[in-house]
Amino acid sequence: MYKKIRINKGKTKDEHRLKVEERIGRTLSFNEVVHHRDENKTNNQDNNLTLMSRSKHTSMHMLGRKLSDATKEKLRLIGMQKRTKAKLTIEQVTEIKKLLKQNTKVSELCKKFNVCRSNIYQIKRGDIYDWVKAE
Repeated sequence: MYKKIRINKGKTKDEHRLKVEERIGRTLSFNEVVHHRDENKTNNQDNNLTLMSRSKHTSMHMLGRKLSDATKEKLRLIGMQKRTKAKLTIEQVTEIKKLLKQNTKVSELCKKFNVCRSNIYQIKRGDIYDWVKAE
């Protein structure tokens, strides 16, 4: 169980999230997760807290787990359904990942797919579309 800190008007907040918010000087978004490196939820020392995306955190905790093909397909379809406002198709993301492996310049990919540099870098780092595999 996470340690809670009482803040204004009787509300509480998880101590580990509050500590990271103070460190970076802003409020964390829903998609940002504070990971405890030693897996001890009560150890809220700065050197034990790492900020990461929600998808990266989930992926990290799923490493080594065996999922059935049916479960993998279900997760893939859920990911596709959430993409209602996406600029890129799954096929385009697959191609971008393939071109990144071939060391294609980010600026070239931006022009080809009509997206900004941050989109390409997020794909490259695995912050977005980490479930899409380059064939």
